[in-house]
Amino acid sequence: MNGRPPHSYDREGDLSHYRSVFEAIERRVIPEVVITRLTPYLLVLVSAAVL
Repeated sequence: MNGRPPHSYDREGDLSHYRSVFEAIERRVIPEVVITRLTPYLLVLVSAAVL
């Protein structure tokens, strides 16, 4: 280890020490995302509304 706490700013962008956290979030979120045939249309409508 480089002597810095894992949460300190890392100029090289190494986030490998957060891998387990990211994987846990991914396992929790992915089942909640429902993709239907309407999803692309909704994305276009929301994008158009934002612009």
